[in-house]
Amino acid sequence: YVEAESRRIGAIGVPDALIAAMWSAECIVLNASVERRVELLGQEYAHFVTDPAKLVADLRSLAALHGHGRIEHWTGLALAGDWRTLTRELLLDHYDPAYGRAISRHYPALPRARQLELQGVDDAAFDALAQECAAAG
Repeated sequence: YVEAESRRIGAIGVPDALIAAMWSAECIVLNASVERRVELLGQEYAHFVTDPAKLVADLRSLAALHGHGRIEHWTGLALAGDWRTLTRELLLDHYDPAYGRAISRHYPALPRARQLELQGVDDAAFDALAQECAAAG
């Protein structure tokens, strides 16, 4: 099992043979509701809460994609500490569309993939999803 990735993960290049094998493989889609994802990302990226200036700088780099008005809106949410709304909007308006375009281009088996749903954000929910995933593969 591997997670869908692009050719580059930060500064690291994924070998072409691995990318080709991933793109041609059967798929299992692991889903989580937006609210579960917001909660998980709040845990994973808690450092932005203590350093909103770093997040604001990162948001400004998205202006070419989303326009200055949208970036100012997101900046306002970050500076106001409205992390849940900001995270939800970034997921729905930025990350999900970009991710969806990329995976639909590269994973031809995706339309027939089995869909599994994360039922919670605790360790037991992840363990159950991992077991379900292993049984599906």
